[in-house]
Amino acid sequence: MTGAASMAQTRAMLDMLDPSDSSAQCIDRLQTLARLKARIAALEVEEIADLEQHRHEEEAARGVPKSRRGHGLAAEIGLARGQSPARGARCLQVATVLSQDMPKTFNSLALGQLDEERVQAVVKEVSWLAPEHRTAVDELIAGQFEGLGPRKLAGKVRAHAERLDQHGALERNEIAYSERRVTVRPAAYGMAWVTALVS
Repeated sequence: MTGAASMAQTRAMLDMLDPSDSSAQCIDRLQTLARLKARIAALEVEEIADLEQHRHEEEAARGVPKSRRGHGLAAEIGLARGQSPARGARCLQVATVLSQDMPKTFNSLALGQLDEERVQAVVKEVSWLAPEHRTAVDELIAGQFEGLGPRKLAGKVRAHAERLDQHGALERNEIAYSERRVTVRPAAYGMAWVTALVS
């Protein structure tokens, strides 16, 4: 199947076979597609969470020690998605946190109220919290996503997280402080990227 044929098939599935007849219809379709992308991201979260559960059960049945179960799973997820193991690990982390600790945030993704980028920002900011604190943050931010981009939403989540676990926040700040650095890496046309992580 060619790319054009695949696109035509997808358009037919979405009842969008005919070209848009106005700019308003284009906007409506873009909104529909954005919601669909979020819902597909939610389906991916479910599949990854199911995969992790199946893998742990299969390895438990084979007698694999608990500390070794799921080893290499992030790389497999990355490969399945055509991405790096690091991105696979991020997807696995998002799926684990949403499925176990943040059902309301997951529901917002499934309803198309949140996109994948903002969900990743939320999970990144709660990754260091205990499960019960993640669930508390989930309750606090539920339904408060309107008009917030990834950075503003991350800031709001971070504030809740630091208030819920002040001791953990101090430890996290100390770790961040110890990781100050300046790095240089090559860029195109004889240029270089200089990155500074400073306090």
